[in-house]
Amino acid sequence: MVGMLHLEYGLERFYVEENTGKKFEEPGQEYSVAVKVAPWGKGVIQKIQTEK
Repeated sequence: MVGMLHLEYGLERFYVEENTGKKFEEPGQEYSVAVKVAPWGKGVIQKIQTEK
């Protein structure tokens, strides 16, 4: 039997300081993301950087 699983990590948004986000808008850009699991079980982005 083939099933489907829907997961939400809560990591769909990451806010950056004003006028610093252009480097994150390049098509095909790869990223490195550090995530910490909060005591209540939710993932929280700690750091994001481009891989260029």
